[in-house]
Amino acid sequence: MKKIAILLITIFSITNFAFSNIQPDEKKIKNWNITLTPQIGLTFGSLGEYLYSSDDTYIVSDLQWKQTAFLNVGLDIEYRYKNFFIDFAPFYYIPSSRCGKMYDSDYSRSFKTNLATFDNTSPFAIELEANIKYKFDFTNIKIVPAIKGVYSVKWFDGKNGFGYFGDANITGASQHFPYDSENAKKAKCSRIDYRRETVYTFCGVGFEVPFKKCNFDFSFFASPFTFTNALDKHHDDRNIPDSQKENYNSYSVQYSYFNRFLITSNFTYDFSKNFSLVLNASYLFGGISKGTLVTNYGRNSNGFGIMANQNKYYLSQQKSGADVNEFNLRLGTKIKF
Repeated sequence: MKKIAILLITIFSITNFAFSNIQPDEKKIKNWNITLTPQIGLTFGSLGEYLYSSDDTYIVSDLQWKQTAFLNVGLDIEYRYKNFFIDFAPFYYIPSSRCGKMYDSDYSRSFKTNLATFDNTSPFAIELEANIKYKFDFTNIKIVPAIKGVYSVKWFDGKNGFGYFGDANITGASQHFPYDSENAKKAKCSRIDYRRETVYTFCGVGFEVPFKKCNFDFSFFASPFTFTNALDKHHDDRNIPDSQKENYNSYSVQYSYFNRFLITSNFTYDFSKNFSLVLNASYLFGGISKGTLVTNYGRNSNGFGIMANQNKYYLSQQKSGADVNEFNLRLGTKIKF
């Protein structure tokens, strides 16, 4: 973290010195330019993973993969020709041994039976963004219609789990109890890992207000089509022979239409014609989208991956679900060429 901060400050100082005295010939203003914006950011929020009852009337399982100050770095590359802009921005999330908490809840038809809490870790996560937009100039404002594509991969691993269980299959009782009742059983939990891949296709419009040395813009996007797939691996960490372990995998797919939304806001301060400081905030959100589930739950299998031991997998009668709620805050330095 400290090394990244020192690197960002060094880039800021060098580029500010290099470009602060460059003044373009006003008679030869280019119709095009390229800008590079290295950024460092933090992500807050959660990815929700759901499983419904066989009759699709209530949620039986709810896993919330929380992100708390999940550090990421990226580079926005933008090409402008007159009022037409194209940019591409890859972001890499720094692997974290603790990026938040994961909460695993199970329900009967009437109440919550189980609640387990895990340390949420992330071995790998990336995000790729591509954006095409056009600016319509008016006297005091610019209107910017845009389309945006986002490809996201998040891999989380829930470890060090501990929970309270009132489910009759766990307690051995003749009925279910609430997780917070005196009849609930306390126990350690085996780890769970979750890998989600999402493709967003956003369309939206922005409004840009320029000032003398700074600029503010605000945009709203909706995704006409979103594709989400995820692989959930429930490990059995008990000290027993592998043949007796109850590991299982679940693969879910959801298609959603106009169910994911993105709000972005940028504040830019110009130190010179070629160098600026950029502060970006964005909020990505969307309710539960339902889909299919393929699993080998109840059938012993030590192979990881949906392609392993295909005869052991089946299409579940239960529907899967996924939602998203993420806030990003990023700071960058824009260098114009």
